[in-house]
Amino acid sequence: MATSLAMTASHVIFQGIAFILCTSRHVSSASSFAAGTRNAGKGFCLETRSPELEDTGFTDVSSRTSRQDCLQAGYEWCPLRNSTREWKVNGKTIIYYYFSACCTGFQGQSLIVDTESGLPSCRANMSADKCKRVHWHQKFLRDKIDPAGPSRYDYRAAPSLWYADPDYYGGSPIKSSCSCSPDAPNCEVPHQDGKRCTICLTDAHCADDDGLKIRVNMNFFKIAAIDLKSSEFHFSAWLRFEWYDSRLSYDYQCYGGQDVFDVQAEAGDLENSLIWTPDIDLFNAQQTIWQGSMAARLASVYSCWDGAPSRGGCGYTYWVRPGVIQALCKYQGLLTFPYDDLSCELEFGAFSIDGRFMDILFMTPPRGGSSWDGDGTPIITGITGGSSFQDYRISGINQSRKVVYYDCCPLAPFPELFYTVNFTRSRSFYVIILVVPAILLTFLSFVPYTLDPAIGERLGFAMAVMLAMIINNVIATNYMPICEEKLTMDFLNIAVILFGTISLLETSLVLYMYHLTVDHFWKAFLPFFIRQSIWKVRHVGNRDRLQKRPTRLRASAHANVSEGNKRSLQRAQGYARVFYLVDENLSGGITLEELHKFGKFMTGLHWNEIKAESVCKDVDSDFNGVLDLDEFIALCEEVLYPLMEQDDDYLAYMIEAYIQVTQSKNQAIEGKWKARAILIDTFSLYTFPLGFFLLLVFIHRASEEQMQKLNEGGLLLQACYLCIGLLPALVSALCCLIIQASDRYCARRQKRLATERRFDEATANIEVQESLVDAADDSMPDEIHASEEHHAKSRQDEAKHATDAYELEPQDNQVQAAAQEKPQDRRVKLHQDESNDGDDFEIHEALM
Repeated sequence: MATSLAMTASHVIFQGIAFILCTSRHVSSASSFAAGTRNAGKGFCLETRSPELEDTGFTDVSSRTSRQDCLQAGYEWCPLRNSTREWKVNGKTIIYYYFSACCTGFQGQSLIVDTESGLPSCRANMSADKCKRVHWHQKFLRDKIDPAGPSRYDYRAAPSLWYADPDYYGGSPIKSSCSCSPDAPNCEVPHQDGKRCTICLTDAHCADDDGLKIRVNMNFFKIAAIDLKSSEFHFSAWLRFEWYDSRLSYDYQCYGGQDVFDVQAEAGDLENSLIWTPDIDLFNAQQTIWQGSMAARLASVYSCWDGAPSRGGCGYTYWVRPGVIQALCKYQGLLTFPYDDLSCELEFGAFSIDGRFMDILFMTPPRGGSSWDGDGTPIITGITGGSSFQDYRISGINQSRKVVYYDCCPLAPFPELFYTVNFTRSRSFYVIILVVPAILLTFLSFVPYTLDPAIGERLGFAMAVMLAMIINNVIATNYMPICEEKLTMDFLNIAVILFGTISLLETSLVLYMYHLTVDHFWKAFLPFFIRQSIWKVRHVGNRDRLQKRPTRLRASAHANVSEGNKRSLQRAQGYARVFYLVDENLSGGITLEELHKFGKFMTGLHWNEIKAESVCKDVDSDFNGVLDLDEFIALCEEVLYPLMEQDDDYLAYMIEAYIQVTQSKNQAIEGKWKARAILIDTFSLYTFPLGFFLLLVFIHRASEEQMQKLNEGGLLLQACYLCIGLLPALVSALCCLIIQASDRYCARRQKRLATERRFDEATANIEVQESLVDAADDSMPDEIHASEEHHAKSRQDEAKHATDAYELEPQDNQVQAAAQEKPQDRRVKLHQDESNDGDDFEIHEALM
């Protein structure tokens, strides 16, 4: 077909058809293109003389104007119109044929000439002015895409023009320029062998000037969904790729002046794609974009004429695909939820083709590697793009390029593009829905501190507030991911639950203490069986020294009461009346501690713990350690009544006094516990709200780095962090203990000093009396001394035999031993005895 067209053109020339002059067409150029003229003649000789036009497909204006001279000179003849253009380069002007590239290379093999106009045509036997865009598009597809066409295009092969050297493994002795040494500052992960860098942060090109370079831009159109629990990030985007495929290059003047053609393209589909597409995918994708979320789209192939003659233009291919990208993010910045600025990193790269044959780069400005509606760039990102009335909005996009060397192929660099998408959430929503209710509920839990413990609804109010806190916590979990890390909202919820629990426990404690009637803390908070065991352990030595006596009191008591006289019945009624007052814990029986307190009140110095245990053992007929009513009446009738010299009036008076004293004591004890309960309320009111406010300040001022350290520190560090809220209460309690300990120390010191003064005075008096006695003894006759010694010995014998049937054996005569001690020794021992007696008294009172 090309031969026939050439013959037709020569025949026209030989017939002497005159050249028709045409007006010139100007093509603008930024650097080197100047206006030329369009000649009316047809045909020209393809003779290249200028070195600047070598390998461009264009030829200089030739002096051989006839076809015969051109062919005889060994050149080819082009039957197209011999229009010329000027090209200014390197300080000189080169005049070349405008249509010369249409007659050379692949374009010359598929050339169709309109013989009438001398212009390239889209079809045979069709005038050039009749060709529409669709016809030129079809011709482009036949010439460039059809495997049977002159270009023999194969879309399975990457369009890399990298020259390979067979003498070297890998095809080149030159190491890739995008690698870095393991000790370089931009080396993020050195290799284990320490000889190379595994991950290098660099913008250096991996491919040389002839290599294939894919430039990427992503336009973030709109956020579709962000799910923190599943780590999903769905967004609508326009993914833009651009590269140069020389196999698709063409000169626009050879295709009706068309500057761009659209070609079907789809990644990973050999049936639906007409051209080669880059091997680029999202590594952290929930659904791949290679052949998934982004369907087939048309790629635009540009002639990219810049006024400078070049072989077939450039083959610039621009491929844009819209779609919904579904990524699985490793969210960063979530630790400060709900005051966080989230970020998700998207990793794009090639799975098969390494950077030597397909380098991956960001697009050059002004487009750059990314764009969105808020970046301030003049690029149109979509009229309907952006976010409004949404939870999350894009606040910024950071991009970086890293080169990774895998163990499978240590010589092959794999460039990867990273997009770090930063989000800002609608914080006001979370603050109003989650934070404010939690804080308000916590301060509401402090309201019971101001209420009178006598109000019955106080505990119900505290429980209702605690329940509301738990519900608010459940609502907060719907907006938070389930993870091991502790977020700011987690610490806030823990603090709320902590102080809510403290308020509930404080309310319970205050109500419990407000209605207490016991006389000591141990009785209020230590179980009865533990107190009973401790009391028995303390007196185990006394029980070993008790004399074994038969149980005989109960029968005699019943014998006395059964006589039926009025006095016996009155005493029995008095014993029964006082029985329920002595039984403090209302157990239906009197324990040993209760019996000791009653006996001490009724008999005074004639009673002690040993005697109480002795008579309890004698009266307790069922051996259960507790005296019932009958056993108590028997004990009073046979033990207490004789000790009171069987004086009924005195007994009745003492019983009535015991009742009145017990009632007054109970009223005083109740007032004391109520005062203590109110004191706890006052203490809590001034410490716990302050502690919660202090903890709130620390929680809300904690940065992401501090939250990261808290999570790395473990539960112990987190617990210490939460204890900041308890500092006011702990410091206040410590100050109170120090003040109380100081007061007690001062009181004991004053008491000890007073005791020392009294002891010194007594010692001085004794010494004076001893001196007077010695002086009197010297003046008394011997008969008087003998008489005094005899009377003293008689009194000692009488005291030795005048023991009660229920008393124990006499103890060691400590008085005589003390009398033989020196004053200094007696002072030291007195101090020790006072200290021990004080401790024993405190322990005894606590157990009672």
